[in-house]
Amino acid sequence: MNSNEYFAKAVKLYNENNIKEAINIYKSLLNFNKKYYVYYNLGICYIDLKDYKKAIEAFEKAIKLNYLHVESYINLAYCYYKLKDYKNCYRIIKIGNTYTSSTKLQSIENKLIKVVIYGG
Repeated sequence: MNSNEYFAKAVKLYNENNIKEAINIYKSLLNFNKKYYVYYNLGICYIDLKDYKKAIEAFEKAIKLNYLHVESYINLAYCYYKLKDYKNCYRIIKIGNTYTSSTKLQSIENKLIKVVIYGG
C-alpha cells in the first residue's frame, strides 16, 4: 500500500468511528510521510478521544509544516480552551491571525474576549 492508500484507509476508519485504529495508521504513516495534513488528522482523532495534550502536539507539528493552515490554528486554540488555558488559546489565535488574516480566527478571537472578560 502506498502513502495515499494508507491515508485513505485512516480517513475511512475515522469516519467509521474506529478512532484508535485510525490513530495507529496515521502514526505509521508519519514514519514515511510527514505532511501537515497527517498531523492535522491525527490531532482531530485525539480531540475525539478528549486527549487534548496529544492533540496539541499534533496541531503544533501541522502548523510547523504549514503555517497557513487555518484549521490547525483553530483546533489548537480549541484544545487550549478545553484545558482552560485561555492565555495560550488567545496566543494561538493571534499568531494564526498574523500569518493567515483569517476571518474565522478573527471571529473566534472576538468571541473568546467576550467569554473571558464578560463571562459569555
